[in-house]
Amino acid sequence: MKALTLPRLIGDGMVLQQKKKVRIWGEDEPGRKVTLLFLDNEYSGVAGSDGVWEIFLQEMEPGGPYAMRIQDDAGEERNVKDILVGDVWMCSGQSNMELPMRRVVDRYPQELEQCRTARSALPVRTFKITEKSDFHGPLKDHESGEWTALTKDTLLDFSATAYFFAKHLYHISGVPVGLINASLGGSRIESWMGRDMLAGYDDFLTLTDKYCDDAFVAERLERNARQSAAWHSRLDEMDLGLREDWAQEKMPEDAPDSVAERASECAADEETAEGSAWQDVEIPFFFRDTALKGFIGSVWFRRKFTVGKELAGKEMKLWLGTIVDSDTVYVNGVCVGHTDYQYPPRKYVVPAGLLREGQNTIVIRVKSEIGQGRFTDGKTYALFRGEERIDLSGIWKYRVGASCEMVGETDFVNWKPTGLYHAMMAPCHRYTIAGLLWYQGESNTHAAASCYLDLMERMIAGYREKWKEELPFFYVQLPNFSAEVYEKDRHELYSDWPGIREAQRKALKIPGTGMAVAIDLGEDNDLHPLNKEGVGYRLAMQAAAVLYGAGKECSGPQICGIEMGCEGPRICGTEPACGGRQVRLHFRNAAGMYAHSENKGMEIKDFEIMDGEGRLFPVKAVIAENDVILTWKEKKTTIWKEENLFTGKEATARIQEIRYCYRNTNQGALLYNKDGFPMSPFRLERQEILALAGMEDWMNGKYSWNDGWSFLKTSVGTSYAEAAARKKEFTAVNIPHDWLIYDVLNLYQDSVGWYWKRFFWQEKEEKKAFIIFEGIYMDSTVYINGTTAGEWKYGYSAFTLDITEYLRQGENEILISASFHNPNSRWYSGAGIYRNVWFKVTDRTWLPENAVYISTKRMEENTFLLSLEGEIAGERRKEAVLLYRLYDEDGNEVALKAAEAVEACGKNAGKEESCGKDKENPVESSDRKYLVGNVKLWDTENPALYTLHTELVLDGKVIQHMEERFGFRFFRFDPDKGFFLNGRHLKLHGVCEHHDLGALGAAFHKPAMRRKFRILKEMGVNAVRGAHNMMAPGFLELADEMGILVISEAFDMWERSKTTYDYGRFFREWSARDVESWVRQDRNHPCVLMWSIGNEIYDTHAGERGQEITRYLKELVESHDALQNAPVTLASNYMPWENAQKCADIVKLAGYNYSEKYYEKHHAEHPDWVIYGSETASIVQSRGIYHFPLRAGILAEDDEQCSALGNSPTSWGAKSLEQCVTLDRDTAFSLGQFLWSGFDYIGEPTPYHTKNSYFGQVDTAGFPKDSYYVWKSAWTDYRKAPMIHLFPYWDFNEGQLIDVRICSNAPFVELFLNGISLGRQALAHEPGSGGHILADYQVPYEKGVLAAAAYDENGRKIAETERRSFGNSVRIVITPDISYKSDMSCKPDASDKSEETQKKSEVPPITADGRDLLFLTVSTVDEEGNPVENACDRIDLRVTGAGRLVGLDNGDSTDFDSYKGTSRRLFSGKLLAIVQADKRPGEIRVEASGRGIQTACFTCMTVADKNVILQKNDIPCGKEEETSEYREENKPALVRLGKEGEIPVRRIVLRSPDGRIFTKDKNVLTAQAFIEPPQADDRELFFKAVNDTGVPVSFVTLEQHGAQVKMTAKGDGTFRLFAMSKSGSDGIRVMSQLEFRIEGLGQAHKNPYEFISASLYDAVKGEVGNGNERGVATGRDGETILSYSDIDFGQFGSDEITMPIFALNDDPYAMQIWEGVPEEEGSEMLADVIYQKPSIWNVYQSETWRLKRRLKGITTISFHLYAKVHIKGFTFTQYAKAWQRLAAGEADAVYGDSFRRVGNAIEQIGNNVSLVFREMDFGENAVKGIAIKGRTGNGANTIHVRFANVTEEIKQIVEFPECTDYAEVEFALESVCGKWDVTFVFLPGSCFDFNSFRFYS
Repeated sequence: MKALTLPRLIGDGMVLQQKKKVRIWGEDEPGRKVTLLFLDNEYSGVAGSDGVWEIFLQEMEPGGPYAMRIQDDAGEERNVKDILVGDVWMCSGQSNMELPMRRVVDRYPQELEQCRTARSALPVRTFKITEKSDFHGPLKDHESGEWTALTKDTLLDFSATAYFFAKHLYHISGVPVGLINASLGGSRIESWMGRDMLAGYDDFLTLTDKYCDDAFVAERLERNARQSAAWHSRLDEMDLGLREDWAQEKMPEDAPDSVAERASECAADEETAEGSAWQDVEIPFFFRDTALKGFIGSVWFRRKFTVGKELAGKEMKLWLGTIVDSDTVYVNGVCVGHTDYQYPPRKYVVPAGLLREGQNTIVIRVKSEIGQGRFTDGKTYALFRGEERIDLSGIWKYRVGASCEMVGETDFVNWKPTGLYHAMMAPCHRYTIAGLLWYQGESNTHAAASCYLDLMERMIAGYREKWKEELPFFYVQLPNFSAEVYEKDRHELYSDWPGIREAQRKALKIPGTGMAVAIDLGEDNDLHPLNKEGVGYRLAMQAAAVLYGAGKECSGPQICGIEMGCEGPRICGTEPACGGRQVRLHFRNAAGMYAHSENKGMEIKDFEIMDGEGRLFPVKAVIAENDVILTWKEKKTTIWKEENLFTGKEATARIQEIRYCYRNTNQGALLYNKDGFPMSPFRLERQEILALAGMEDWMNGKYSWNDGWSFLKTSVGTSYAEAAARKKEFTAVNIPHDWLIYDVLNLYQDSVGWYWKRFFWQEKEEKKAFIIFEGIYMDSTVYINGTTAGEWKYGYSAFTLDITEYLRQGENEILISASFHNPNSRWYSGAGIYRNVWFKVTDRTWLPENAVYISTKRMEENTFLLSLEGEIAGERRKEAVLLYRLYDEDGNEVALKAAEAVEACGKNAGKEESCGKDKENPVESSDRKYLVGNVKLWDTENPALYTLHTELVLDGKVIQHMEERFGFRFFRFDPDKGFFLNGRHLKLHGVCEHHDLGALGAAFHKPAMRRKFRILKEMGVNAVRGAHNMMAPGFLELADEMGILVISEAFDMWERSKTTYDYGRFFREWSARDVESWVRQDRNHPCVLMWSIGNEIYDTHAGERGQEITRYLKELVESHDALQNAPVTLASNYMPWENAQKCADIVKLAGYNYSEKYYEKHHAEHPDWVIYGSETASIVQSRGIYHFPLRAGILAEDDEQCSALGNSPTSWGAKSLEQCVTLDRDTAFSLGQFLWSGFDYIGEPTPYHTKNSYFGQVDTAGFPKDSYYVWKSAWTDYRKAPMIHLFPYWDFNEGQLIDVRICSNAPFVELFLNGISLGRQALAHEPGSGGHILADYQVPYEKGVLAAAAYDENGRKIAETERRSFGNSVRIVITPDISYKSDMSCKPDASDKSEETQKKSEVPPITADGRDLLFLTVSTVDEEGNPVENACDRIDLRVTGAGRLVGLDNGDSTDFDSYKGTSRRLFSGKLLAIVQADKRPGEIRVEASGRGIQTACFTCMTVADKNVILQKNDIPCGKEEETSEYREENKPALVRLGKEGEIPVRRIVLRSPDGRIFTKDKNVLTAQAFIEPPQADDRELFFKAVNDTGVPVSFVTLEQHGAQVKMTAKGDGTFRLFAMSKSGSDGIRVMSQLEFRIEGLGQAHKNPYEFISASLYDAVKGEVGNGNERGVATGRDGETILSYSDIDFGQFGSDEITMPIFALNDDPYAMQIWEGVPEEEGSEMLADVIYQKPSIWNVYQSETWRLKRRLKGITTISFHLYAKVHIKGFTFTQYAKAWQRLAAGEADAVYGDSFRRVGNAIEQIGNNVSLVFREMDFGENAVKGIAIKGRTGNGANTIHVRFANVTEEIKQIVEFPECTDYAEVEFALESVCGKWDVTFVFLPGSCFDFNSFRFYS
């Protein structure tokens, strides 16, 4: 009876196909039921009469490992374990598919190393089918084989091609991969085909029938073995070298050979080629090139070489290239290796102990079997050890051992037709697979090339029929190869490689096929090239495009059209065509086409043309965008004419064939597209040429001109002549370029930047040339060939220059200057050519830039009126016409129904281009209107875009073409209800964005902007305000694509400048041109929501001129947007004032900057105004920095960071996140708001003087802050995408009271600490529901897990998150940012197991175009794998391979390390590395290392991505070869924060062992600080005691002893003890705190003689906000009274106050200073002062005032203001009482018989009166005398002056003379110093009036 059995493929470790029904089969006794259990599902089947059973599993998702149990009803059971579900690929072909990794491991050592070090290898499995053939028919199963998992022990046995295919496919998909490898070296295509597939090929089937005879096969195999053994045996017997032991080490190399002896041994040996002595030969060589030509037999080769002392006795590698046919190698007489056949590389090992110092000998015995012997050229012949190398190429001695007849023909049985198919392929047909991979063809180049295409078609169809599925079939086109290779069985040359390649190219017509072109991956001298990764990668890209629909480019340029007989424009940058004819070849998949070769130069040499006589001749090829232009001289070729081949044109060259690389190997550079995929070799015959010649040529003539520039920075004032003379100092740069970003300490340095470029111009006179600059900052001048061609002042608007008249034939040069004078902006502007540059070539009649004005108007439900106004410029503009075609987003042409045929030619005659010489180019305008039905609307959620295709036609010929994308949408702005998009109410959830891109500076990079937009969209943003200038065209393009509305803004100033050198200098003269450029550039973008003509424009506030300019700009905008695609607006912070309101009334669309409190009032006063918040929030925060407590407004701290809790509001902005969210949310008529800002930006670092702003919800590195999630919770819908966020991180001091906040878009949230609920709270998200949008908790810190959950209205948990306590950094993690691209292609290091990495395990594709960017987050984890969220480790980055590092940023405004360096600290646990791809595809490798932590590595293949919108291909203009390949790369830079190789302080642990409460009985406590990590370099600590707002307190004193501090309580109160570290820097970097309370010691008072922060006010009236540096900001309108109580001035007091104040401008500011509180009883105004100083932004300047009297004792003071200023605080001058003039009435005690107080005097002093002045401290200055002011009428009055202290008493007497009026009299005293109580004693008889006195020294 049969037992339950499974086929070999169904076994442990197998991979099952995902997302298909999978067949599982086996055999059992007929009729038995078989049950299968898998993935919790049970399946069953019954064995049929043949005993075979089948079960089909339902579709499965990828995963594993799983287990399967199969049992029958007889109790037999089979278990299959370790099963993966993924994609399974059948891999077949010949040796290049079979070639194992061990053959290429020397090229890819990192692959083995990664397997050795990775914690878990890639989930890749292989099933290698054992070599076998069978000619009887298909076998049921394989005889042997098993699934093998990828490990360090198995990698070398994997097929190299299949392995790399699987690796890259897994990096793209993340899906396990199974590889069934059925391949055999030398096999032919017919070997892998069944009889049915070979029907009609009788020769093949005859062979199959012949080999069906098993006896015949056995005989052939036996004969093979016998004749081979006999041949080798006979040769060995004859070999003189074996007999004389020529392998021995010592042998006279010039010893004569015994001719007689050789003659007796081999009669065939005549004294010819072999010679009788050792002869010289230079290795490598072909036998055919020497006397050994045609030689068959054995030849011995000898050479002596010298080994140095350092290598003597050491093991070494010995490489001897490849040798035909076999060899044995001896070193110093010892055999070290042997190879039986020609193909394997000769890689041997010389064992230790064999080599000696000095001379050594190597001997090689070579057998040549068929007369084609060689040592292959181009290979390595050497000994190696590490970096040491002994070259063995060069002169050797050789000597024939024996000659022999040719070896007998070998019958390779397994290669015969059908044999391999039957035995190896057919048993796999039941196994469900994803597709097939095929690498074969080499063995068919000798004879079967002519039928190879047919065989491929048959095989593919046959396989699909057997698998019963239209499986994808991907194959490798034969690589380059030129060495002569002969077959042993036929002795025929492998010759027709081009023919096989052409057959493979044509096989692409078979549906579902894909081809990996390998013409650049071979080795001319090796049939088995080593670059298998390139092959695997290209196959993987083919598979990914089909399987995963990733939309990635996966093939190279493919010819799609031909234009014959064209004169065509000469291409800029090329030598002129040499007369004669041209053919233009058009290609698809050719964007970014370029020529490249590793070792054959950069010239394209591989195009050939065959004329009508069959003559083949080379042609010159030049790349022209997506085309190749072929040019050849008029030779004596057959000329023919064929009418009507083109419309209105004749073909003039009779071309029979066009060939590209139709040879065994390429002769010159190959052609690639921007994605790095090469063009396939091809041979186009006449019919195919004629078919392709019907294709249309679409060309706009506009090329990227970013490459080939050099740069020089000079001082301001450098002239053109001076700069031109310094060209040797220019260095290559990439455009876009920002020259200021490279030096962080000089971001605003006065300088002039010069840009220089050489280019060629070879156009005919009827052509024109333009340069289009998208932006140069600023004040730029363009020189062409030494002549000024134009200038442009504004740094943000685009301009076009017509440079035709300045050009000369041949070489030209352009020099551009841009001037940067500081200050010219309120933020970081950058400087240079920071946006794209384009070069445009047109006819003399042309389409200007932005020539077509597109507007749409909704007519009815789904029909729009499309208005098109096109402009034509040039000589024959009146004769030219415009034709339009419209295409939807899927590329389908959309019908245009003429609504109105309006010809308006001439209506705008005289209208000019926007700059320079274009004034000479008037335009004609032509209007068209069409009805378009069934449109897809552009919306923020579904931004459908259409493409308008415009053709300029003259004389029936299309002379120019342009395309522009736009969308159909309609707006409504309702003053009462807000904004409506396409009829849907939409609240604007907007942010303001500056133009800089963080580490990239102002240079525009589209991928970086795309990432920024993706991050903002994820936050819930639907609108962006471009602040405060025109944005790059790419900004608008991305907004269109991604569905983001845009306020397009022009100016931050008009005529009244805000800074000395800003655009205000040029506004009057240039504003019209700038508005024209701005509006024409942006007007067709559906994203444009409004035209903002200005931001915070002082002109609008200052007077009526502001209203005039408002009207002027509004009319100007509307003149260029006459159909009002968007309305005009103005953003103002002057809205409370009348003039600004008058300007708002002009535009009606009023943007309010920080003026939400006026909404209701102005809405009532101006019901026709549309109101929105053009700038709101301005709450500052640093990512991951938390300043407790939440209740305190802490704007500034010693670490120069701002709190991410949301408790750092500015004086002018929102008071809290809650207020900012709800105020706009609950105002129905407001359109919405634009937060200041979305991202942090460089500049305006309020409240500090650091580097970048703190306003953003995302930092400059693109890492979201906690506020990001608050806004996300407010702006997203939990019903669509529930979210929850919990902050802060969870790593504080034990017992520290932590403010914990939860934000979520869900209705309810709950907090848990270590599993214990801390309560559930309801959140208010609906309008009018209140301000409780965050759940706040106060939680004493304890180590563990802090978790939060979100619930819907039914109590169902819909989201959760957690924060875990963590330790010090142990390991670095590199995580790719996938937020900005949806497609994935590669993965991080498999060793990275952090949770975040597992969630983001895939990488967006990065395109090998020299522009695309990859954003990598570098972080660390602790020993348990938890992210270290406050890590600050210094990380060193190294990028190698196909990319380079171009930016480092951590978002820290206080970190002045270079953006362009290679080392930087983490900030709050993160660092951003920006990597830019090279133009050559390949692997990018990133290594991140740091002292004391484990290094991380990340690899990524650069790939194609069709979905990335890229610029058009760079067209070389000028001789740019030396500079065009320059690519910016970060370099090591000076470390300014800390030091290289440092270990920074991460945190400080604070502990107070005796508790944290002081009492009267326990007024001294200690605290201990511990630095983490313990090995941190900086051990210095600082302590302070402060109140909640960070202001130092006086009621506790600190005494520090190293890491311990003693605290002594002086009065009641609460304080926070801070332990701080500078962590190797100049300022505080790390802060740790604990709360303490003092009770029972009594009230503590404020000390006016120490600085009192303004934030310590005890009462306030009016509006007060946070000021910089713990100050306050008073209200900008209305009164503000700040009162400070409990100030103890002491008994003497002070009357001099000093106040640091920051005013917003230079105006005078009035302030009153009061004792008490104004309007309260007993209060008194002590001073009415004016503050006026030249304003310095964010800088406090002190002013000192004298009060009308001294304040004494404990009292209250108040400051009364009516305007906004920032007050930092105040301090009073503390007088030295002993040296001041003291009134007698100020005595501490007065006693005696008689006296009377009169004001401050003591009068009528009589008997025994004493006036005591205590604590008179004279210091070290001795008292020399006293001046007493008094009067006496009874003659002289004696006064005793007594000095007394606890140890001593000094009495001195003075006699005050008689005087009736007060007089001051000086008296000398004996010297007194130190501290005393001074008493004036008046004895009986005195009669004295005492006014005052003073001591002097």
